[in-house]
Amino acid sequence: GSGPADPPPPLSPQDAAAPPVGPESGGAGPEYRNYRGGPLLERVYRTYRLMHTHQTVEFVRKKRAQYGGCSLRKMSVMEALGLLDTLVDESDPDVDFPNSYHAFQTAEGIRREHPDKDWFHLVGLLHDLGKVLALFGEPQWAVVGDTFPVGCKVQKSVVFWDSTFHDNPDTGDPRYSTEFGMYQPRCGLDNVLMSWGHDGKRSPLLAAGPFAPKQGTDVLGVAVPGFPPPNPLCW
Repeated sequence: GSGPADPPPPLSPQDAAAPPVGPESGGAGPEYRNYRGGPLLERVYRTYRLMHTHQTVEFVRKKRAQYGGCSLRKMSVMEALGLLDTLVDESDPDVDFPNSYHAFQTAEGIRREHPDKDWFHLVGLLHDLGKVLALFGEPQWAVVGDTFPVGCKVQKSVVFWDSTFHDNPDTGDPRYSTEFGMYQPRCGLDNVLMSWGHDGKRSPLLAAGPFAPKQGTDVLGVAVPGFPPPNPLCW
């Protein structure tokens, strides 16, 4: 019989030059997402301290209004990926190389694990494209990092939850500082206001929408109904 099929080529020549990610490099080992030590901890902590100080209900609503119209700028997916060549995510404790590498590595890693789900490869490639906002005037604390619900008591699952929210005005606001805050129990995630950042941008969803099933757009963070025809990134 015939031998095994040749492996698929990498998505981009950039992938061959990207630093490796895996157990040997900390990508999936015991030190992965280590927020207690490491050479990048000071930078990471500073970024989260700023994020957790300034990400309030008022701030998030303001940013959603500012960028929700998709009328400020447009670019292609490949243009955005190229811009990420110049961005190093200051909230990431594991890597200190441009975010474009991360995009291609994620897509290639998904392709290795799920070779039959081409839409999933696309989702991996697009998932962090919203970080380009950090190259157009937004501080990194308003773009990168893990998101969290605003408008309610800070949960212990939030990174640095116990030492970075002291100067956030919402923590002293009775509307937002109780267990449920401004929400009703069991209101559903669609009704929860998350901190503003790259995961809150609809652009990757618009780019993936015509090609990915609902499962894929859910992976990107938010289910956006009624996707238009293929769109460039916009905000």
